[in-house]
Amino acid sequence: VAEVAMVVDYDSVPFHSTYLNTPIARKSIMPFNYELSMAGVPYDSLIFQDLARENCPKYKVYFFPNLFYVTPEKAAVIQRLKAQGATCVWSFAPGYLRPQGADVQGIRQLTGISCRILEGARSRVVRMKNGYVMDIGDNTNRTLLPEEKNGTYDPSLSPCFVIDDPDAESLATCEINGETYAVDPTIIDKLLTNILADA
Repeated sequence: VAEVAMVVDYDSVPFHSTYLNTPIARKSIMPFNYELSMAGVPYDSLIFQDLARENCPKYKVYFFPNLFYVTPEKAAVIQRLKAQGATCVWSFAPGYLRPQGADVQGIRQLTGISCRILEGARSRVVRMKNGYVMDIGDNTNRTLLPEEKNGTYDPSLSPCFVIDDPDAESLATCEINGETYAVDPTIIDKLLTNILADA
């Protein structure tokens, strides 16, 4: 019986799928799916609307790879899961988009972690505590959609969020324009294993 669920939000898809193989899919959704398939634990794949069903099983861990667009109803579902003691794992920009527009405070309201947008951010290199390095590219666009430049799409994730929360534990650092910031990194195998073991 699965105690882990990966929950995809179809309402958020229009905000990141203007063409195939988007940066959001490659750097957010696909790593969750890949790492869960390699973790050695059974998991269920759900759409967000499944969580509102009365007969939806309860899980110990919920992965939300693309929960960008959050309504008050969705926020209430997340609060219910947290109240039940479930572990919620987020990827890029959880809760950033609301019915009234984009708001970085939506991330704090959904996750409890305060963030800010780093204006004019460019190159991002993430260094994990375990030595793993990820180069995730240019990052100057302020929407979740890839920016068109000279007839091609910029393959970076944007906007660039940095954790601005003294209570958050830094699991990695990110180099942006030559400066170093503490960040919550893209999920990787050792981090995933620790989350599943602790749940």
